[in-house]
Amino acid sequence: MAARDARRRRLTLTAAACCCGVILALGYPALAVADPERDLRVATRALSFLDHRPRGDMPVAVVYAAGDSASEAHARRMADAMGGGGPQGRIRLVPTLMAADELGALDRQEAVLLADGLAGDQATDVYSAASRRGLITIASDMACVDAGYCVMAVASQPRVQIVVSREAARESDVGFASSFRMMITER
Repeated sequence: MAARDARRRRLTLTAAACCCGVILALGYPALAVADPERDLRVATRALSFLDHRPRGDMPVAVVYAAGDSASEAHARRMADAMGGGGPQGRIRLVPTLMAADELGALDRQEAVLLADGLAGDQATDVYSAASRRGLITIASDMACVDAGYCVMAVASQPRVQIVVSREAARESDVGFASSFRMMITER
């Protein structure tokens, strides 16, 4: 009984330390202005809590709304923030820009980042294609979780917030470490 309580206490302390580490590593922003680079750091750290624990190079599709120049520009900013695959902790994201109507290259990806402006049928098509392949879909728009076309949404400002769709995660066969669940909101 005492051993079980000690183990539970260690797990709780480890999870709390992870939470504090993520928050301290990302900082607490003073202004509520969208920052793709900071959101990307949050997403990268969140990816390290996937059940399969990715390491090293991780190819990611950065998908934008076909025919939407603002969405494409946001996708390019996200890819640029990755620095061409520079180190970001245990994981090194290697981006591939992809229009929502050209999803053939998803087979070579391990995650999908959704650019702003991706909605409606295009967002549904991207989610369906990614889900069939067991890929996590991530956006910086919290509404995408509610709409059901992404597994996770991240925001770094005004505070770090990570929201996960239970249903989308289940449909995509994406699982997270139990310690991660203490840091997120599940819907």
